[in-house]
Amino acid sequence: MDGGNRRGKPDYCDTILPSSSRACMAQRSQPKGRVPGFQEASRMQGLQRDAESNGIPLKESSFEAAPNPTLPMQSGEGKWSLGVPSSELSYYDGMIQLDYKNGTIYNNEEHTQRSTHITFLCDREAGIGQPEYQEEDNFTYNFKWYTSYACPEIPIECVVIDPQTMEQYDLSSLSLYGDRKENWFAMDNSEEAARKKYYINICRPLNPVPGCDRRASVCEMTYKNAATGFSEVTSISNLGIASHGPVIEGPGRILLNYTNGSLCGEDKAVPFTSLIHLICSKGTTSSSPRFLEIKECVATFLWETEAACPISIAEGDSQSCSVKDPNSGFEFNLEPLASESGYLIMEVKKAYKLNICGPVKDCGIIDGTPAAGCETHDLKHVRLVKLNKTLQLSTEGYLTLTYTGPADRFTVTFICNESYPGELKFVHEEENSEQTFISTYFEFHTALACPPAPVDCQVTDSAGNEYDLSDLSKDSEPWVALDTSKDAKRRTFYLNVCKPLPYIRGCPSGAIGACMKNADKGQSLGVVQISPRAASDGSLSILYLNGDKCKGNQQYSTRIIFQCDQSMGSPVFQHEEDCEFVFLWQHVAACPVQRAEGDNCQVKDPRYGFVYDLMPLSGKEIKVSTDEYDYYFSICQGLITTKCKDLSPKTDVVSSCQVKKQDPSMRKIAGLYTTKLTYENRLIKINYTSGDTCHRVYQRSTAIFFYCDPHESLEPVFLKETEDCTYMFEWHTPFACPPYKSIDCSYKDTDGNSYDLSSLTRHKENWEVISDAGSSQKYYINVCKSLVPYQSPGFCPPDTAVCLKNESKYVSLGEVVEGLRRENGVFVLKYINGEKCPDQIRRKSTIIRFLCDENRVDSKPELITEIEECEYTFLWLTAAACPLKSNVQNNCKVTNPLTGHLFDLNPLKRQSGYTVHDIRNQRTIQLHVCDEAKSPCGSGVGVCLAVGQQQINAGRLSKMLTYENKVLKLVYRDGDPCPANPTLKYTSYFSFLCRTTAGLGSQPVLDAFDETTCTHDFSWHTPLACEEEMVMECSVTNGSTIIDLSPLIHRTGSYEAFDEDMTNLVPDFYINICQPLNPIKDVSCPPGAAVCMVPVTGSPVDIGHIPATPKFNSATNEVYIAYNSSTPCSTNNALNFSSRIIFHCNRGTGLGKPKMVHKLDCEYLFEWSTPVVCPDEVDVSGCSVTDERLHYTFNLSSLSRQSHKVSSGSRNYHVGVCSSAADVPQGRCKDAAVCLVSGKRLASFGNIKEMKMDYRHQDEALILQYKGGDRCPTVTEMGELCVFPFQYNGVRYDKCILRGQERPWCATTDNFQRDKKWGFCGNVTGHRESTFIFKCDDSAGNGSPQLLSETLDCAVTFEWKTQVVCPPRKMECKFIQQHKTYDLRVLSSLTGSWMFADKDSFYYMNLCQRVHEGPSGCPEQASVCRKSHSGTVQVLGLVHTQMLNVMGIVFFFEPLLCQFLMVVCMLF
Repeated sequence: MDGGNRRGKPDYCDTILPSSSRACMAQRSQPKGRVPGFQEASRMQGLQRDAESNGIPLKESSFEAAPNPTLPMQSGEGKWSLGVPSSELSYYDGMIQLDYKNGTIYNNEEHTQRSTHITFLCDREAGIGQPEYQEEDNFTYNFKWYTSYACPEIPIECVVIDPQTMEQYDLSSLSLYGDRKENWFAMDNSEEAARKKYYINICRPLNPVPGCDRRASVCEMTYKNAATGFSEVTSISNLGIASHGPVIEGPGRILLNYTNGSLCGEDKAVPFTSLIHLICSKGTTSSSPRFLEIKECVATFLWETEAACPISIAEGDSQSCSVKDPNSGFEFNLEPLASESGYLIMEVKKAYKLNICGPVKDCGIIDGTPAAGCETHDLKHVRLVKLNKTLQLSTEGYLTLTYTGPADRFTVTFICNESYPGELKFVHEEENSEQTFISTYFEFHTALACPPAPVDCQVTDSAGNEYDLSDLSKDSEPWVALDTSKDAKRRTFYLNVCKPLPYIRGCPSGAIGACMKNADKGQSLGVVQISPRAASDGSLSILYLNGDKCKGNQQYSTRIIFQCDQSMGSPVFQHEEDCEFVFLWQHVAACPVQRAEGDNCQVKDPRYGFVYDLMPLSGKEIKVSTDEYDYYFSICQGLITTKCKDLSPKTDVVSSCQVKKQDPSMRKIAGLYTTKLTYENRLIKINYTSGDTCHRVYQRSTAIFFYCDPHESLEPVFLKETEDCTYMFEWHTPFACPPYKSIDCSYKDTDGNSYDLSSLTRHKENWEVISDAGSSQKYYINVCKSLVPYQSPGFCPPDTAVCLKNESKYVSLGEVVEGLRRENGVFVLKYINGEKCPDQIRRKSTIIRFLCDENRVDSKPELITEIEECEYTFLWLTAAACPLKSNVQNNCKVTNPLTGHLFDLNPLKRQSGYTVHDIRNQRTIQLHVCDEAKSPCGSGVGVCLAVGQQQINAGRLSKMLTYENKVLKLVYRDGDPCPANPTLKYTSYFSFLCRTTAGLGSQPVLDAFDETTCTHDFSWHTPLACEEEMVMECSVTNGSTIIDLSPLIHRTGSYEAFDEDMTNLVPDFYINICQPLNPIKDVSCPPGAAVCMVPVTGSPVDIGHIPATPKFNSATNEVYIAYNSSTPCSTNNALNFSSRIIFHCNRGTGLGKPKMVHKLDCEYLFEWSTPVVCPDEVDVSGCSVTDERLHYTFNLSSLSRQSHKVSSGSRNYHVGVCSSAADVPQGRCKDAAVCLVSGKRLASFGNIKEMKMDYRHQDEALILQYKGGDRCPTVTEMGELCVFPFQYNGVRYDKCILRGQERPWCATTDNFQRDKKWGFCGNVTGHRESTFIFKCDDSAGNGSPQLLSETLDCAVTFEWKTQVVCPPRKMECKFIQQHKTYDLRVLSSLTGSWMFADKDSFYYMNLCQRVHEGPSGCPEQASVCRKSHSGTVQVLGLVHTQMLNVMGIVFFFEPLLCQFLMVVCMLF
């Protein structure tokens, strides 16, 4: 529907809909009381719409007509006015009336002014009609006017019964009227420059649309681009009138035929007609019609909706007190109505006690169980009825619950209204003729009985761009909003889009779209009843109103603002403003719907980037029969049989053929071969054209529409034949389903911390991981989403999330099924259903464990274990797994707290400010950002509203910029008092979002204005909010070796380079590799530059631009990167500046830094000595490992002399480092380095003789692995762990059994009789193993192992933070700043340290490296240590925290104690 207006329940069922319609039956008991009634309002709307279509401006508060400017009366030479113009219509007793008053004064004593009274009367044949003079009465001239515009609309029946099956269909839920003032719409995007929009209503005329015929049920609009922007313009005012009811086309297929539209064609001889084919699609409540074509004056639409499904009776679960509508999929849950004490209903001389879905303790016991209700009489409880939780949903939409007793029945019918939990009412009582059975009827009025109104999740903006948010609608579980506010620990937000929330314990039920939960109590934050809106920049918003009471008479509401983004993020809480909660949601589903075409029977979804492939449907000939014809066609190939083949030239390939049943010799070519597919918003089409001639004018063609359906056995269905001989078919098939899967990648823990791993989701290319086995094995991985398609023959299936490439063979290791979970403080993502394991029973699966490491901004996963080529485990140390943080800084600058990236919005300063036109509220908004505001509203005002001559302060300017989960925010507060609530003041919120293509001239856009709180929400797309890295390769291959330069990428700053042979006053150079430079303080390098030269005088110059990838020079055996730029060379205008960096192997623990060597013509040459390009080899000796690249030996011997024990519940792992596990029973776990002790059961998790050590540069971690432990325990073919012993039929078993099954099976819990959980046993041959990940932690000392993960009781992983694996660090001691060189290497000692005394302490200090020969207790990583007279040693600074800077004096090390500054200064 065209979005925005609030929806409510229709009030005019008796008038507009048949009494049998489900939409009316559900509200039969609701009060109407609307004045005027629907028919009267319809007549007034008729006149109103006629005025609107003639361009007459109307007031919102009244219905208006188009009167003459003045009614003059002429008599001889005299004229006088009979009334001044008026457009106020009134209604009385079936008549519409118009009065003109204040005419010429009458010649009487009172000087009465003349007036005119016109009465409009209905005449359906009169057309416009004309007024007739009646008489003058008491100075008033009376006219009557018969016109069809005064006639009420005649509703048509919207219910139809299939005469073959006697099934009833009811389309009335799609009919929009009353408070639902919007219309459905469909878009024609076949020509981007000439988009068309079709407004549609069902079984009745459109709600008023300017320019559309008031009787029309379909109207066509086009888009006109004017100076003020795009606007809708009527192109065909009437494409058909709803004058006939629905027609059955087949089971689950309904046709609406709207006729007598505007005249069509050049000769205007034939009226337009519209055909709407509605197809049953269960569970599809938030769908909308699709435009197919408009030919020969007939517009054709297709609509898949649950409303086209036959009505049926549904019965709920006997235990849950819920029932699911079989068509819509909406679940009615009345469990929240259960009361501890029940409900008491008082009647004359008697009373009833009754509960809903629960017992009433006061009523006593019936048949051994507490009664659900009873009648109370003279303090006695009689007529007891049994508890029953089986709900029934009737064809009329009634929910009923029935309790029965020996001679009694209580029936409760649930009636929809807005109350919650609601009210129970007595209706009446009946007694059968034998007076042996009494039936008592009740009604329960509650919001829980309200079905959700169909809400269209599609919307268009002013330029005709179409959006569809239905991908964000969830059926089984809600979205959980991310929240970094101070209140996040005590509350959780649950959201859904265009659909009610699924059942959430503690939240109110019904059609609510948002819920806030505090502890176990939930509150409704608004009801789903309004379609989305679109702003001019493509920002979408949806509003949920009428939530629970907030304060006073206010109710909670929710506003969700959607922004197009390539990520699949989660909603993020922004702010609360006087009972309204605002969320921001960046997601690819909020991007415009685009039409796409593809060849080779494939087509790519432009939004999600996935490829649909219909080739599996080829290879067979399809036959579809109708009463008169048989149709034969093939998909993406020619017909296989001789049908129609002999009718075409040999050069033509026939793909579709029509054969007459009664005369098979009558064969017609219905379309020639093509492999072109068209895709538009989940609909795929193939069109075979150029068939035989039809009606002497047209050529036959065949159009096949493919819809997603997971069932594989469905066949195509004939839809219709158009006037120009196009044969339309629809085919529901799984091959039209999205060839990918995705899950929510966010999480909120019990402490209120929010996490979002969606930054790890790849959209253009996959993560690639090289295995330890060499480059012949490569893993392709994506996070929370299927892999990006890889254009290689034999690549893994489209729904694969992890794929192994082993030489030229690709193997699926699992697909996305379940969401994130958290174990031992680690996020776990499991992919299952890969290819079969070697045992040919189980299927391959993958577990990825994400561990928070704030220093790993752009890391990759590492393969940790591989069990039997069946179970794969990866570990990913990443900052994305850390809790989300917000950051607030002043001066319109802020840094990302995880990456350190500096955002600076100061370039948005504009002296004249920015102007935003609020057309909806007829206001002009003047605003400033990051600048001293010179506003018409006064000094310091950031947002100023101009409403006519009035100026309103809507918020004072602020430069306090907030970073929160990829969004920058400014808040302007303390505006003028809010007229709707003077206790509030105008407030404006700005959200700055990344859009690289927006340019620096981007403009703010008003997303929403809340009149009740005077709150503005603006969005601003700008590249200044971007932190996106260009996806480019940062590695190069040398034979079978991959050289990865990504450790050299500077994530937060840049590298400084200089020419060591040159003196001062030389250019400064700033360098990054594989991505642009990050913002540099006081240096404005051009955007996108990776190499920037800052001359002594003048602006910084781009001398090397990305993209530029590493290359390998086999002649010199060197790695290099060559950068180009678009900057003209100052010495040769025919050339542009360029740069080249050559990398040399230099072993050591530091990464090195670039050095400017020389300039050759217009190219600058840099050299970089670094261990990153050295061969990655390790040498293991005893309990130490030497990394040749770092040229350093890690020694774990100090840890081997200790015994370690790690608990896992009631079990304990005994751990040895380079030694057997200690403290285990003698003779058990022989040679085990890791032994699991669980009661009397022991298991080896790795043999000391099968020890392996390695150093992983990416994670800066030492890996110790033990393999060859005891045999892995048995698992089922579904990958579940068998539990031994288990109990079956009273017998305990400690192995798989054949009893009752044809194959060996086991229980997956210890008691099968109780839990009934089991699976077929797999063939397990692997052995237990363990992995230790040693991480450097300078403050941990020796540390101790912590359990990280357990996999099927076969593999265990520990994390061990320790000082033992921290390599010594050496920092750069020479730097340039402001074109001057500072060289402090003379102060850096290779063998000793600087030592001096101050008061009661001795200080040991070195520069740029560790303290040598320091006091005992001064660690290797320390640059400054203090030893007191008592012998206590304190670390005052670490090597890697050193920072060099020029501040008048030289100050370094961070952190250092403040009192140490004087000593530092003395050194220089």
